[in-house]
Amino acid sequence: MSRKALRPGGRFAAKAFQGEGYGGFLQDMEEEFALVKGYVPPATTAGSAETYVIGLDRLA
Repeated sequence: MSRKALRPGGRFAAKAFQGEGYGGFLQDMEEEFALVKGYVPPATTAGSAETYVIGLDRLA
C-alpha cells in the first residue's frame, strides 16, 4: 500500500500482530523506508501479539 499511496519522504504506520509473516513484513518495510520501528504501547496487555510498525522517510 505504501508504494502506491506515499511519495518519497512519506511516513507510514500500521497495527500489526507478531506471528507468521511478521518478520517478512518488517523486511519489506526496511526496503521501503530509511527508518523502521516497532512500537508496543504501555497500555498493551502483557503477552499480546499486538504491535505498531512505523516507517519514516520513504525511499524513492
